[in-house]
Amino acid sequence: MNVVTEPENTPCAVLLRACEPISPLEALSQNRYKKNYTELSSYQKKNFSNGPGKLTKALAITKNQNKMTLLQNDFFLFEKENDTTPHICVSARINIDYAQEYALKPWRFFEAQ
Repeated sequence: MNVVTEPENTPCAVLLRACEPISPLEALSQNRYKKNYTELSSYQKKNFSNGPGKLTKALAITKNQNKMTLLQNDFFLFEKENDTTPHICVSARINIDYAQEYALKPWRFFEAQ
């Protein structure tokens, strides 16, 4: 899934390739596996949304959302639960040794636990 951050013809986007499922686990599990979260194996939980196709399936994102704005009320990525600012970490992407000079670029962002 890409989130384009600039006007048309200005190349700039955020590519969302994976996420750690937090809430609502039951709904995400039904989207992804058609099972309750408590019924999933440890393998299924580990590989729940660790790739673009798995992520979009868990979030029930389809081609119908293509070119939608994130500024409308019926489509959003998350709801802010509190006023704390997350601590965002940056690192090189993982498992892309083949990417030569881009393998060590700091293009991976994640929230510290």
